[in-house]
Amino acid sequence: MGYSSRPSDMPSIGFGSPLKLQSSLFVTSRRPSIPLSPTLLPLISFSSYRDGMGGTPTSLATCTGRHRLIHQLPVEILCDIFTYSNLDSVADECGTKVTISHVCRRWRTIVLCMPLLWSTICVVNPTSTTPDRVATFFRRSASCLVDLTIKEALRPSPAQWAIVEDLWTVIQPFHWRLRAIELDLNGHAETIISRSSGSCFSGLEVLNLQLRNHSKDLAGDLMSVFKTGSRLTHLTWKGLESPIGLYHNTLTHLKLTGIFSVDATYQILLHCPLLIDLDVGRLEAGHVSPPASVIALHGLRSLTIYTHDSTDSLFNVLEAPGLRRVQLHHRLAPTAPRSQGAFGRFLDRSGCRLEDFIFWDKTISEDTFVDYLRLAGLQSLHELHIQQPSVTDTILLSLSPLPDGSTLMPELRVMTIMACSSSDGTLGNLLNSRIPRCGRASSEHRLVVGLHGVHELDRNMIKDLRRRGMYVKINGET
Repeated sequence: MGYSSRPSDMPSIGFGSPLKLQSSLFVTSRRPSIPLSPTLLPLISFSSYRDGMGGTPTSLATCTGRHRLIHQLPVEILCDIFTYSNLDSVADECGTKVTISHVCRRWRTIVLCMPLLWSTICVVNPTSTTPDRVATFFRRSASCLVDLTIKEALRPSPAQWAIVEDLWTVIQPFHWRLRAIELDLNGHAETIISRSSGSCFSGLEVLNLQLRNHSKDLAGDLMSVFKTGSRLTHLTWKGLESPIGLYHNTLTHLKLTGIFSVDATYQILLHCPLLIDLDVGRLEAGHVSPPASVIALHGLRSLTIYTHDSTDSLFNVLEAPGLRRVQLHHRLAPTAPRSQGAFGRFLDRSGCRLEDFIFWDKTISEDTFVDYLRLAGLQSLHELHIQQPSVTDTILLSLSPLPDGSTLMPELRVMTIMACSSSDGTLGNLLNSRIPRCGRASSEHRLVVGLHGVHELDRNMIKDLRRRGMYVKINGET
């Protein structure tokens, strides 16, 4: 598709390929599809090609050995290679695609005929050449939907302000092709609002906003502009102001980064019934006012909460029957009350089968943390990741089987312990009691642990598990 046999009077696109690219519409919708063989990897590295050629690209006639082989690959394979190569450089202003296009004429022709490679545009601290580069990327991306990132300096100069205004003039005619927008702005919301008047962002699905030195009303007006005609599903809001105009009943992924009251968060969630992934940064203590009914988020699968205060008020008004993953990151004083009671009631009310639990709380007492581990809503866990606190004998013993054979979290398969300060042998005894003692260990069992101090008995147990096929990683181990 997109190819034709080469007529006798038409030149080939390169070595070993009797095929010709028909037009710039070639592989417009092409995605990586071919798993690359390890034997191919040495051949696809531009750096190895460059080094092998003495640092300067030369004519193909001078290539020897394996350097010539890559020029015999079909166009389809090269397209996949170039796509994979470009994935790691999507945050670069030019990206790997520009480097690839400088290797030889054949590669440049292929890269220029792959609109998807040009559909990610990143602008960091714009300069006078930025508008021309962005216009070129839009032109080369043909009809593909575009992901656009613009990040201003913390203290932009008047010249940079003028460049951003010119830049948005270039972008405005393509508003219908913007699939994702990330804006990190220190001003200029007025420019975007005025230049986008009457625009319809019909392709917009992902919006990431970080607005500094903007009023609440202005931030709300900007949200209204982007919501016009869009099908927004992913939203990241970064700012000090409480969000205004964020309500959108098509959102499936919402990330709030900043300082938000429980009441403001509750009001947002009321208008986001289809959420699948919710990430809330820094909740302030408080209550929902007036007293509110429980919000049922039936589609919610992942919940992440960072807080310096108690989360009781939020858990008391949430219900998530389909929840599978929870991450709690607490930065609380040692004497501050934790929310294990409200969290447990939330899980019970939801009736969910939680599979993955990630916990960070550096100042929590070991007894309070054990109370978390004993919550009925956590007993279906498959994965437990303890970032903090440091795991002691008390915590490990709570996970060990009781004399009657019962145990907490009987389905647990994956465990991460970032800091283990238990007595030597306690971790080994836990692993020995939960993993079959003979035969190969199940590939489902995985352990990542940070051992503090001398743990000879534990290390011997870990070596035995490794010999039996279990994946075990000791942090800091070479």
